[in-house]
Amino acid sequence: MPGVRGSLVNVSELLADDGSLDLLDAGTVQAATWGSLHPYVGRYVRGRVERREIAPITADRIRISLDAFDRSFGNRPVKNMGRADIERWIAARSKNSVATRRAEFSAIRGFTRWLQLERIIKGDPMVSVRTPKPARRVPRALTHAEVERLRAVLPDARARAIVALMLGCGLRRIEVIRLQVGDWDRHARTLQVCGKSGHERHVPVTDDVAEALSEYLGGARLGPMIRSNVNGVTGVSTSLMQRLLTGWLTEAGVKHAAHDGKAGHALRHTIASEVADVEPDLRVVQELLGHASLSSTQIYLRHAGLGRIRAAMETAHPPDDVNVLALDTVLRAVREAYSVAEGAGRPELAQSLLRAVTVATERVAS
Repeated sequence: MPGVRGSLVNVSELLADDGSLDLLDAGTVQAATWGSLHPYVGRYVRGRVERREIAPITADRIRISLDAFDRSFGNRPVKNMGRADIERWIAARSKNSVATRRAEFSAIRGFTRWLQLERIIKGDPMVSVRTPKPARRVPRALTHAEVERLRAVLPDARARAIVALMLGCGLRRIEVIRLQVGDWDRHARTLQVCGKSGHERHVPVTDDVAEALSEYLGGARLGPMIRSNVNGVTGVSTSLMQRLLTGWLTEAGVKHAAHDGKAGHALRHTIASEVADVEPDLRVVQELLGHASLSSTQIYLRHAGLGRIRAAMETAHPPDDVNVLALDTVLRAVREAYSVAEGAGRPELAQSLLRAVTVATERVAS
């Protein structure tokens, strides 16, 4: 684009539909588009990638958010950054979805914290700014009939293995793609799963999942667990995995329209909801799903029926011959359950558990 270097241009003309820079020479448009934060953005993102804190694809998303924030901040002294700059940025992004705004907020929060640690700014302007709160929705799990219809349309062993891993082990789509054959310990009947931000966890393999994997893999010991049907060697892409899952769910009559909540992730929600229905300790569900925070798992508490509430209450009122140490353990568990219930919007359950905490406290004290 001749004549742009160093000139004033309309930034909107240089942006693609998704808000990222179009395929232009960065050196050509730098003077017109970048603000004073630009060199620090590059250092911050490169450093996180080099330390292997984030994957390249995550780095790209963070960079897009920070580049946009840099353009909003302009060519002012970095040391003058304050809360007003953050709030102005948040207000300008108000039309985006809550999920998008939370992702952008997280990117800027990490960046400003780094600026402070590097002594580029004196204080972190994000400290007192509240994170956009998402509307908590009950996950759209599949019914038993929908699961059976889905299984009936699966065309081959690979399809059955994919669905078994998501429905039987609660794996994310990307986690299925990352799996290697060697991650399956057939003797211990566990899977080593690489989740978000490289966090690893071990997930038990049920009989149904083991049968599906054995049928698909045979005696294979190396390479990607889910392989391309083209050459049988390389793994599959995220886009292909998405198309496969959408196709199967649509053919089964489970998915009827875009954004109807019945995507591949619904398989993960299904197993999570089923486990939450029978397991009072949400930390078990948290470990299964690989959630970093219990707040991400507490949404499944909304599926709790009277049976689970009764079980929680009975746990809080142990028989007389239970020792003090056990009572103290029960007390801590009930206190945590109270916090989770309150955060999940279940005031009636929270009050019941609060009464249980009072009883258990008196019991431990005596």
